[in-house]
Amino acid sequence: MAFTGSAVISYVSDTCARITGLSLAAAASGDIGLSANVAADVPLVFPNWDRYKNGRGDQIELDQSIEISYVVAEVGLAVVEPLSIVKTGDGRADFLATFTNPDAAASGALEIWVKFHGG
Repeated sequence: MAFTGSAVISYVSDTCARITGLSLAAAASGDIGLSANVAADVPLVFPNWDRYKNGRGDQIELDQSIEISYVVAEVGLAVVEPLSIVKTGDGRADFLATFTNPDAAASGALEIWVKFHGG
């Protein structure tokens, strides 16, 4: 796990979580996923999040319906390159949001938001 610190997960609602207590090491990656994915560095417990069909009958996968955002929640931090976030997997067992820090310095303290839009 390239995240440093200890994840503090606040389940804001049945469709939203806030994660604090983490930074991302220099030139490293870390994963956030659902508890069904054993590869997740930070597993989230949302038993009702899954693929679904929208009102038009289209199959909506988790990588399409989960929104991930973050802010660097640290005052006076030297400027570092933005982290990238890539979502992969379409179901509970393989969904991951991979954060990558391209900078030669660790990120500051992160405030990460994970939101489910669906079902």
